[in-house]
Amino acid sequence: TVTDCLEELRSTYDAVICEGAGSPAEINLRRTDIVNMGIARAARFPVLVVGDIDRGGVFASFFGTTALLSAEDQSLVAGYLVNKFRGDVSLLEPGLDMLYGLTGRRTYGVLPYAHGLGIDEEDGLRVSLRGAVRESVVAPPHGEDVLRVAVCAVP
Repeated sequence: TVTDCLEELRSTYDAVICEGAGSPAEINLRRTDIVNMGIARAARFPVLVVGDIDRGGVFASFFGTTALLSAEDQSLVAGYLVNKFRGDVSLLEPGLDMLYGLTGRRTYGVLPYAHGLGIDEEDGLRVSLRGAVRESVVAPPHGEDVLRVAVCAVP
């Protein structure tokens, strides 16, 4: 079983780090979730919630994720980690302070956006667009601006 494998890893190594998949706050999947809070709960692992700030809404994501977890799972959340940050970290500090005030949990780090790592985006749409995009140029009825519209054909 997964827990047997986990125990074997714990007896062999000094540290075991488990990476979840998707979001631990998918409340429709909670009963069968083993890859996120299920394994953390079984192992009593402390959890860091990682948020992708490049997509926006990282504070809402942290707060909402924590709020949607059960009380037992919330007790496992040690804090947060901001991923894919671009810019001046000092601009984040007021938000990090507010997040701490709301959740009582600290942010353990801010990781910069790193280009060219060659790592696939998890759960992302990866479609080759060669030949799948049709582009049209439409002249708006009032004005000389051009509106460019592209439509992706996704199977």
